[in-house]
Amino acid sequence: MTAIRLPSPRTAWSRFSSLATSRVLPAAPCKFHQKPMASASTPLDSGISVSAGYDEGKVKQAAAHLTLSDSKGARRWHVTSDGKGLERVIRFKTFKATWDFMNSVAGACKEAKHHPEWTNIYNKTHIIWTTHSPPGLSTKDTSLATFCDEAATKHGELEPTPEQQKDDEILFRSKKMEAPDCCTLKT
Repeated sequence: MTAIRLPSPRTAWSRFSSLATSRVLPAAPCKFHQKPMASASTPLDSGISVSAGYDEGKVKQAAAHLTLSDSKGARRWHVTSDGKGLERVIRFKTFKATWDFMNSVAGACKEAKHHPEWTNIYNKTHIIWTTHSPPGLSTKDTSLATFCDEAATKHGELEPTPEQQKDDEILFRSKKMEAPDCCTLKT
């Protein structure tokens, strides 16, 4: 079995976070989403599933930081109901600002060789960060979630109203993301 060498902290994607770590995994296709990923806000203490090969302490500490409530009592990032990801809704004034934000994230994704599950409707983007192979939350996810926060600020993120926050909670409980064939080897 051959091994894939993943980036060390000194490679390009680590500029998004000091939480990056080096690891070696066997090369194998993932069995991505036997069923759609459940998407609902889960309290952090209910358990995060950390992707094998990543430092559990670092991942959980970063996730705890990302899911803290802000000064107004709102949580931006939420742990998915299965504990394997982080999700958030980000709003902008215009579709163009939203698209510019998504392009910024896409550039970071290319460097990190990692991608989100996301949907976009006009000025709103729903993002889920999770690692599919091996399944769970990784430092790539927490690093790129942090990058999303920085990019959202740069592109003029709008603060959600209390009504929008309630709508987001409903979305987190009902939305099912599915990206079949995204993590399998192409032949």
